[in-house]
Amino acid sequence: MGFIAAVLAGGAWLDIGPVQALPWALLAFALAALAVALTLPAGRARAHVAPAPWRLDGPILALLACGFCMAAAHGTLYVFFTLHLERSGYRATTIGVLWTLGVVAEIVVFLYLPQLFRRFALSAILAASFACAVVRFLVLGWLADALWLLVIAQLLHAATFGAFHAAAVSAAHRVFPEAAQARGQTLFSSVTYGAGGAVGALAAGWLWQAGGPGLAFTASALAGLAGLLFATALKRAGL
Repeated sequence: MGFIAAVLAGGAWLDIGPVQALPWALLAFALAALAVALTLPAGRARAHVAPAPWRLDGPILALLACGFCMAAAHGTLYVFFTLHLERSGYRATTIGVLWTLGVVAEIVVFLYLPQLFRRFALSAILAASFACAVVRFLVLGWLADALWLLVIAQLLHAATFGAFHAAAVSAAHRVFPEAAQARGQTLFSSVTYGAGGAVGALAAGWLWQAGGPGLAFTASALAGLAGLLFATALKRAGL
């Protein structure tokens, strides 16, 4: 909800105000977040438990590869989406609305996750999310001049982030042993949003400079296609 308010108000503000004021606004929000964090109650100490042995087997590696590919695929989106639309002639307010559509779609899919999980296997949800990612990033890279297609592409954020994230976290809960749940989720987040996000952002910069938005977003689509193969491996593992 905070993200929605920020992109809508920020887009309208940047249409009339100087961008030089943006760092000061970011600083104010960061200080407010710090102030709230300082009011949080301290957690209770827990007894130390020796970790149980476990190994990185096939399903775990396939899930980590899925997370890495999806985060890497979003690199171009997170780094260059706004710049891409500005160069295509869209106003900042419109760009803010398009960002908001993705988040609203994400919230809606979270509301219906219980029904999705009861009806489909986790591997099927992951595979469908990757298929949507391929379509989404190709549209963003090559058909951004059509606003109605941009709307559809942003609504696909419900699958490429919302459904994928929920299914992947649930899959991590299944493939890691009970005694290694905390380390498993930490490893998944590190490989996905840490390594995958960093590689995707760096690759997006190089590809954007080398061939422009078409090449960068096509690489994102290829990363989604690679992730689809790993999701198929999870299906064979019975997930």
